[in-house]
Amino acid sequence: MYKYTFRLPSYKLWEYEIDLAKREIQTLVSPNTQLEFTLGGFQIKQPLPIDIDKLKKLCFCHSVVITTKKQNKIIDTQQAMAESSAKIADVVTNFAELHTKVKTGTLILNGRKESKYGIHGLHKYKGKFYPQLIKALINYSGVGPGSVFCDPFMGCGTAVIEGLLAGMVGIGIDLNPLAYFISKTRLSCLELSPDNVEHEFNTLLTHLDKYLPNGDVIDGMDEAIVTDLGMRLSLKYQLEDIEHLISWFPLPVLYKLFCITQAIECISIPAMRDFFFVTLSDILTDVSQQDPSQLRIGRRAEPIEDAPVYRKFLELVRKNVFRLSAFLRRLTSDQVEYNFSCFLGDIRQAERIHSPYLKQDNQVDLIITSPPYATALPYIDTDRLSLAFLNLLNKRQKTAVERTLIGSREIQTKIRNQLEQEFFGNYDHCPLPQAVKETIKLIYDLNANSQVGFRRKNKASLLYRYFMDMRTAMLQMRRVLKKGGACMVIIGDNVTTAGDTKRQIPIRTAQYLMLVGESVGFQMEEEIPITVSRENFAHFSNAITGNKVLIFR
Repeated sequence: MYKYTFRLPSYKLWEYEIDLAKREIQTLVSPNTQLEFTLGGFQIKQPLPIDIDKLKKLCFCHSVVITTKKQNKIIDTQQAMAESSAKIADVVTNFAELHTKVKTGTLILNGRKESKYGIHGLHKYKGKFYPQLIKALINYSGVGPGSVFCDPFMGCGTAVIEGLLAGMVGIGIDLNPLAYFISKTRLSCLELSPDNVEHEFNTLLTHLDKYLPNGDVIDGMDEAIVTDLGMRLSLKYQLEDIEHLISWFPLPVLYKLFCITQAIECISIPAMRDFFFVTLSDILTDVSQQDPSQLRIGRRAEPIEDAPVYRKFLELVRKNVFRLSAFLRRLTSDQVEYNFSCFLGDIRQAERIHSPYLKQDNQVDLIITSPPYATALPYIDTDRLSLAFLNLLNKRQKTAVERTLIGSREIQTKIRNQLEQEFFGNYDHCPLPQAVKETIKLIYDLNANSQVGFRRKNKASLLYRYFMDMRTAMLQMRRVLKKGGACMVIIGDNVTTAGDTKRQIPIRTAQYLMLVGESVGFQMEEEIPITVSRENFAHFSNAITGNKVLIFR
């Protein structure tokens, strides 16, 4: 007889995380397995042994104790090692110390959840979910290595990364050029060797000393010098692009950013070059005239004249490099080749994307995604400095792309009028579920008959467009899934204010998407309530902390 004691992490778990831990174990053993709760975890007794490699893949358990008549054996999970790798990276001061701690198998788990291990901490991204949730859902799905995983709203790539680490073929799609660039970079970094990561970091330091020998100390700077330097970079700016950057960055700051760019351009490995560019992008708001408390365009009350660009970049790139190296050394014994593709594209037109898994029907085993919230975040506006500095979108392109995003808050009056005519002219035959239509009509009626601003006037048409877009997206998701394949949608609700009385109208997005999914032929299998802390949605002024995972088949 084998006794297995599943030890939960030392840090406090949310109730839904404990529930997911149980689901993971039951999927591993048997859905009907009765788990005995013990202090700090669960126990089961089995007549037959469980595959140790499968035990190591558990997420919300950090170790498993296997007890037989002959011995006690402790198995540390890969998740414990991943989180520990980030903590090791944060306490060491040089690569030699990092190598020693990783080689000796040191586990540093200090009672705090760590979600920025490996490349998960590379670049901030608003509205993202943390990797442990995705990993637990993958385990719960029961879908194994070699299967095809897809995230049609990949954002910064969290879900696709966890799919790859689970041994799957990974596919990600996003319309935001910055999201695509971050995801492509993160995924490519998984295939690097830690020796190359460290070597290229040292190479970068050498070139930084060449282009910024005095660090953040700059003696005067004029626009002509900055413009000339910017025009010689491989980012291929036009003059109007430089002028736009000058309007948002003090000249000494922009000069230092361009010098760091020169140093990055000397890096020979493309994935590491992009890694350094993504890191540089991550500090842009902090050193700009943008008010860091505002997501939309908003300047600081007191403009800055300079900023410690060199110091901020060096601190962040060192942390990112140490975390990536520690992760690669701890979790990959040899250089691994991952099978992944990420696309700058639109799930609503999945058949146009150059992937055999998306062009053909019934090719995907598992979808896990967190789609945009209805009109909740100005994604392109939030990323505009990075998009401009990395020359991913110019000013004209930015507006066009933002209008195409699902959940966008940008809409022209002409388009709003067309959508309103379409909605009311075809109300009885509109394919949206009745509950969705009634909410849209209520918001329209309250705002149309009131003295409210243009954003509230836009709300009904924006919601109509959002749910119609999500319906199209879910039709495509159902098309590419194999028969019996699972589609897990992580979504939450929000509220809007309507009418002169400022009535609070709940937008029950989770319930509505469940109905939309069923209307396109999905079978609703289960919904898992998940509670998130308010800090995870610091910029969602209308957020409700009750979120759900909708599981369709």
